[in-house]
Amino acid sequence: MEREGEGHPILLKLESLKGEFRRVVDVGCGKGELLFRMEEKFGVRGIGVDKKPSEIYAAASKRGPSGKLSFLVQRAEELGFADGSFDVAVSSFSVHEFEDQLSGLREIFRVLGDGGTFVCLDWTKGVKVAPGQRPLSPEEMEELCREAGFEDVFVRPLDEERILCIAKKPTPSRRR
Repeated sequence: MEREGEGHPILLKLESLKGEFRRVVDVGCGKGELLFRMEEKFGVRGIGVDKKPSEIYAAASKRGPSGKLSFLVQRAEELGFADGSFDVAVSSFSVHEFEDQLSGLREIFRVLGDGGTFVCLDWTKGVKVAPGQRPLSPEEMEELCREAGFEDVFVRPLDEERILCIAKKPTPSRRR
C-alpha cells in the first residue's frame, strides 16, 4: 500500500489547487510514481528527491519524453534548491524516514514560495516501521509543521494507519 493509484490522497487534495501550481518537489520520491502521476494529471514541472540512489536511478530510468521531470539524490534535511523554488511540495510515506524531521520540514518550508502548499501522506504513530524510523501522531505532525513555519496546518487521520497533512507557507503580509 506504499503508493496508491488514481485515488491517492495527495492527488485528490491537489485537484483543488489545479491551475495554481506548476513547480513541484516530491521529497522522498522513491521511484517517482507520484510525480509521474502529477505530471500526467496536472502538467507540472517537477523534481523528485530521495536519499536512496537506487530509487533515484529507477525513477530517472523511467523518465518520459516531456523533459518536465528530473530526479536527484538528496536528503530532505539538505535540499539543494534556492529559497522559494516551488509552488507545491509533496511527501508520500517519507517524513517518518527523515533523520531529523523538524530540519526536513524546515527545508521544505524554505524551498516553497510564499503561499506555497505542503501536502504529506504518511504512516501514523503506532504503525510498525523499520528500526530508526519515526511515524508521527497527527498532533506531533501539526506541531512540527508549525514549528517549521507553516500556517493553516490541517492534519487528519485517513484510517488507523495513515495521516494526511496539508500546510501553507504564509505570504509576507501574513507572517508574524
